Amino acid sequence: MLQLKLLGGFQLYNNDDIISTFESARLQALLAYLVLHGAQRQSRQQLAYHFWPVSTESQARTNLRKLFLQLRRALPDAETYLTFDNQTIQWCHNAPFRCDVKDVQTLLKQLHDHPLNQEILTQLLDLYRGVLLPSCYDDWIVPLRERLHQDVMAALDQLVTLLENQRAYSEGIRYAQRLLSFDPLEEKSYQRLMRLRAADGDRAGALKVYQECTEILERELGVEPSTATAALYQRLLNGEETAPATGAAQPPAVDRLPLVGR
Repeated sequence: MLQLKLLGGFQLYNNDDIISTFESARLQALLAYLVLHGAQRQSRQQLAYHFWPVSTESQARTNLRKLFLQLRRALPDAETYLTFDNQTIQWCHNAPFRCDVKDVQTLLKQLHDHPLNQEILTQLLDLYRGVLLPSCYDDWIVPLRERLHQDVMAALDQLVTLLENQRAYSEGIRYAQRLLSFDPLEEKSYQRLMRLRAADGDRAGALKVYQECTEILERELGVEPSTATAALYQRLLNGEETAPATGAAQPPAVDRLPLVGR
């Protein structure tokens, strides 16, 4: 069975064997597009425009024919996964196949049906390795990438809040660090990590988080931490802040589901 990973980078497996014939970023992008839009047949004209928007229609169609031929040659059992004619191309989404983006989609939908389910949240965040196909800069992928990332970040924020409320500080620290790794300029994430480390008995680590925040904001934005972050640091320095403030985690809005594959 084919397994495609698009989160944090491109990896394609046939059973457990990695397929090394997809080194071209353009070839990776074409496969990703077809998989993510597998529910609909894609016109060759529209595909050509998406991938070569500044080329003439004739040249773009020629480029697509060549790239699609490469895809058919590179993909094991291509006839199982691709249907096509002179006008359209479609990924056979019912073929034996797995994609990490589709798995994340499924978990997000389950999360809307079962808000704040810690098991679903944990599975979702362990699966999300990074943004959708970071090597692709085409216009078509940008809204899909941003929407998916925002929804996963909202879920990660929920999980950290749940762990704070449960006083599961060590696990909360692990996911708070992941939250920061995805958005190192978000001050609220630094504040949360500072409180979690302090509550876990690591006051020195909490103070170090503030120093890291200060350095990153200065380097990237040329600004100092906010008054709220500085005040939290001062309380920690004085030994006043020992536990995170608890609050109810809020489930994401239903209309925030990713559009991928709809």
